[in-house]
Amino acid sequence: MQKIDVAIYSKLAADTTLTGLMGGAYVYQGIAPPTATRPYVIFQKETGGPTNDTPRDRRAYRYMVKVVSGDLMTGSANLVAGSIDAQIESALHEKTLTVSGYDNYLMMRVSPDIDYLETAGGKVIRHLGGTYRIEIAPTT
Repeated sequence: MQKIDVAIYSKLAADTTLTGLMGGAYVYQGIAPPTATRPYVIFQKETGGPTNDTPRDRRAYRYMVKVVSGDLMTGSANLVAGSIDAQIESALHEKTLTVSGYDNYLMMRVSPDIDYLETAGGKVIRHLGGTYRIEIAPTT
């Protein structure tokens, strides 16, 4: 749902601790541009939609939110990635997400299941994050 994408982006980009750790508001929906400066945050919907269990049109979603680190072979990129992941959780877990036209009544990290390495251009990059459950219903 595009309104949730906007709400997640707004929440993360406005978190000054998070943007300070990254050196800017490097938050992207779906995929980062090829020229993006690492570290950065990527989020995207994994699944979700209407629950069909209430007349209020309740909706439940799962979103992946992760940090993509700088080169692990230089400096403290691994520690920074861990700090960014912790700050993402601090910004989102059990917090209110402002979604236009909806009440947000559940926002929680349900699994810290993203942690893998890749090589890109001779650099070792870490992906670290989790899955967040978001439930909303139209504002009454």
